Amino acid sequence: CIELAEACLEMSNFTALFAITSALEHPSIGKLRSAWMRVADGHKRRLEAMIPLSKTTENFKRYRTEVKKCGTKPHIPACNVVLRDLYSVEETVNTAHSVYPHLINFRKYRKLYEIITDWISCKNNNYPSIIENKPELKRIMEIRINRYVRGVVGMASNRLPFLQSSTIAGP
Repeated sequence: CIELAEACLEMSNFTALFAITSALEHPSIGKLRSAWMRVADGHKRRLEAMIPLSKTTENFKRYRTEVKKCGTKPHIPACNVVLRDLYSVEETVNTAHSVYPHLINFRKYRKLYEIITDWISCKNNNYPSIIENKPELKRIMEIRINRYVRGVVGMASNRLPFLQSSTIAGP
């Protein structure tokens, strides 16, 4: 997983990076001492270097700095940060103008527009496939994704009978 997190950072896929580092920081994973003892010290150091990106410290300062470094380079922003920004603007900035309450506060809507257009612009970029150059990492990802899909479909088929005869194929 640490190699996968590094690949996500290299590709500027912050959503996946946050998910991986958050999972590896979870207390139940931390209790697996025998598993962590088998992880090489170099891998642990690399993970510790990536974890601060997902910390909420100073309003995700490390993450925002890393995103600014991306500039126009394709990247996938951390969805939780984007949603938090939208919520923050919606809840803290008045819709009505502060001096003239019968007028609309266009600063609020301009800020919402900026956040949304930044997010949408990421969708329009050609995202590089660094994983294609790393066949071992690609294989690991495919295996884990297939296991996840089979698990989700299995759980859903227990609740939704029409999925029991599903045509979803898995290795």
